Amino acid sequence: MIETFELRDKPELKITLSESGIEISDASQPKNNGIFLFNTIKSIELNNKKTNWFITIFSWIMYLFASELDNK
Repeated sequence: MIETFELRDKPELKITLSESGIEISDASQPKNNGIFLFNTIKSIELNNKKTNWFITIFSWIMYLFASELDNK
């Protein structure tokens, strides 16, 4: 059975799982593309992207401020 997960649309990032391995298709970083067989994988590491809350909150405040100016 083959299962495909589309994690991102633009740029495209897809992971396909099959009985024998994993296929990664990453349009933003082609060096990550490839087919990896389960019997050759030694380890997998998932790194969570950290959110810069200061920039996020600041961006929302600026958006709200700009929206108010447009409404006047």
